[in-house]
Amino acid sequence: NVTVIKNSKSGVCSGRNLGVKNAKGDYIMFLDADDWIESNACKILLNHAVEAEADCVICNYSRDYSDHSEKMLHYIRDTMYSDWKDYLKDLLNVQAGVGFCWGKLIKASTIEDVLLNEELSLAEDAEYCARASQKWNVIVGDEHPLVHYVFNDQSAVRKFDTAYADKFLLSMKAVEEDLKDVMAEDKNIETLFYNFVSYHVLLILVNYCAHPQNKD
Repeated sequence: NVTVIKNSKSGVCSGRNLGVKNAKGDYIMFLDADDWIESNACKILLNHAVEAEADCVICNYSRDYSDHSEKMLHYIRDTMYSDWKDYLKDLLNVQAGVGFCWGKLIKASTIEDVLLNEELSLAEDAEYCARASQKWNVIVGDEHPLVHYVFNDQSAVRKFDTAYADKFLLSMKAVEEDLKDVMAEDKNIETLFYNFVSYHVLLILVNYCAHPQNKD
């Protein structure tokens, strides 16, 4: 039971939005084109969602390289977040790896009106999750590494791009706008946001100044 939809627009955000608009089921999962999931992933996450009455279930993942794999175990055991702000603190810690669209089973009714920002091309996952999570009353983490993130040297985030900084700046401003109210109330989250920005400044620095494709 697979429906293939051809997208007249380009970009991962428009593709995901088109999928959400055409989805028929009670839950939605995103999966990037070069990644894959374990054959029992949907069953495990759905069982967890039903048991916890969760709006979102987030799983661990494996990072697959050409010669080996590394399990990225943020959740040592199944976890329940106290609220969406508790999850947000993890999202703003980039190395926690929970700010991606993939690796999540999401109750479809919570994101019917929450679409990805098609003006963004970098860090669009985190910006989307920062908005979508505000619709989730119950968020749980599943200890199973069910998604395989395939490390690709030619992926969009690793190619040299002279507009890299501008694209990231646009995303950081969008996240700041999404979180301005909660940051005004919680200085800890504000601090985490600026750590989040600083991490991406380092990514910009590495991409622009140390990238082998930058001949200048």
